[in-house]
Amino acid sequence: MHSLIFVSLVAMFTSSVPLLAEASVYVFVITFISNAMLVSWGMFFPNSQLFGYVLSRGDTERPVLALTFDDGPHPRSTPQILDILARYHVPATFFVIGQNAFGQPQLIERMKNEGHEIENHTWEHPFSQAVFPLHHKRRIRQDLEKCNAIINELTGWTPAFVRFPAGIKSIALMEVASELKLTVTGFSVRAFDSPGRISPDQLLERITSRVFPGAIILLHDRIMGQTNDALPPAVQALPDLIVTLQAAGYSFVTVSQLAAHTTRSTVECQKSQ
Repeated sequence: MHSLIFVSLVAMFTSSVPLLAEASVYVFVITFISNAMLVSWGMFFPNSQLFGYVLSRGDTERPVLALTFDDGPHPRSTPQILDILARYHVPATFFVIGQNAFGQPQLIERMKNEGHEIENHTWEHPFSQAVFPLHHKRRIRQDLEKCNAIINELTGWTPAFVRFPAGIKSIALMEVASELKLTVTGFSVRAFDSPGRISPDQLLERITSRVFPGAIILLHDRIMGQTNDALPPAVQALPDLIVTLQAAGYSFVTVSQLAAHTTRSTVECQKSQ
């Protein structure tokens, strides 16, 4: 009797294996497509609040703007941008790649000494931007903590803001940022300032025609794959951009100063000294 029951159970399991395998394939495909759609949403709508709060503008009618620079520091273009900002007494916020900060500590020190903010833009700015949001939370956390650590080592303070590469978002990215007390930062005006993609004049027109009180402007002091001979268009356009915006009545603040003008943000720059 027991043998008969055992044989029957084995037969039932064996016959169901193809069905289970087929169901597993369907579950995998549906999960993959769903994740791809969510990641695509996070990339094409970088200021979307779908996954959580994103600081994309200051909640103010005051004529203030935040200049932000991604992907640096770069040994040639970043010093030129710092020279321009110093000439016009303009503060900015630099979202730095951790490994670039590690390689250019003197530029991070200069940013700090000249009153600029230095924030998290991941440790290595993964080229697999579409896959990065799907990484395990532990992997994401290690990346952000490593970038935080080098900034803290070089400046003495811990970043309060993070901007993910290309504005990507996912549930995991937002959860880790929240756990690390990092406010995810988007932008109001994006220049798309890769060399050859936009000229300095086009960059100037694009930004000046789109700004508004409380806007966060996204520029780059380093372009991915940049050689020492190529300069981001922002370097050439920045003096005219500052002069034009100041003539229109705008002044410049850092991201943390702008965040003080939005009721959704309660972050402060967590100085450790």
